[in-house]
Amino acid sequence: MLRFLKVVGKCEGWPDSVGDKADERLRIPGAAPALQVLMDTAMDCRRNRLVEAIEKCIFIIDQIKFLKCYDKTDNLQTALSLMNLCVFSICDDNESACKDVKWLIIESSCKSRIKRAGETIVGQRCPQR
Repeated sequence: MLRFLKVVGKCEGWPDSVGDKADERLRIPGAAPALQVLMDTAMDCRRNRLVEAIEKCIFIIDQIKFLKCYDKTDNLQTALSLMNLCVFSICDDNESACKDVKWLIIESSCKSRIKRAGETIVGQRCPQR
C-alpha cells in the first residue's frame, strides 16, 4: 500500500520510512481528502500492525471488481475512507471499527466481488476487548 500511495500522485514531503517525520503531511494536489487521512493513519501505526493491516485491507483498492462496485466517485473517496477505517481497525485493534468495515461491505452488496475473502478483514474475527 505504501508503494501505491507513493505513486498515486506527485508526493511532496514523503518521509523516509513509516514513523519518521510523522508530523509532516504528505501533500498530493487534487487527491481525495480521504487519501491524506489514510496516510496519517498509516503513519501513526506500528510497522508490524501496518503490514498486517495492508495484507487484510489492500483488496479495497486492489481488487478492481470490488472497487468498481463499492466506489462510484471519481476520486476514490469512498474506497479510501473504507480503507482508512480498515487500516485503523487493525492498527488500533479496534473491535467497533472492524465491525463497521464488515457492515459497510455487507451493506454495499459488493462482498461477493472479493476474491479470497477469508484472507481479508472480511474473513477474520474482529478483536475482542
